[in-house]
Amino acid sequence: MAFTKDRADRLSASFALFRPRLDALTTEFTRGLSGSLPDAADAFGQLFDRHADRFAAEVERLGTAMPDVRAAEDALRALGATLADRGVGPDRYPLIRDVWLASMERVGDYAWTDRLEADWSAALNAMAAVMAEGARSARTRAA
Repeated sequence: MAFTKDRADRLSASFALFRPRLDALTTEFTRGLSGSLPDAADAFGQLFDRHADRFAAEVERLGTAMPDVRAAEDALRALGATLADRGVGPDRYPLIRDVWLASMERVGDYAWTDRLEADWSAALNAMAAVMAEGARSARTRAA
């Protein structure tokens, strides 16, 4: 999914603000998941613990690709499949999105706006749709 130029510009600019704070964002996200979705926290925790550098690189790549989700489709499908293999399916994606948005709000502090929340929500929904494709293919392989 491609976004309007204005939305793409806001996403790119806001990601530039988060780039130096990816560690804080990851920590906040993990903390939020632990409180609301322990099974998802475990799945993401395994990814963070074993592949922290790779996860940070993926967040960086996804954030940079935000103006056009198509640029990250392979990585998103792989993430959806990995999460499905760990028991976290697409039915959990809306809650995970909400935790991610709340984490961005806390880390972004005064720079976070209602417009950015709407932009990131749309971007994360587009990402979730692609991740769901990966989750479905993981279930098909397992069957």
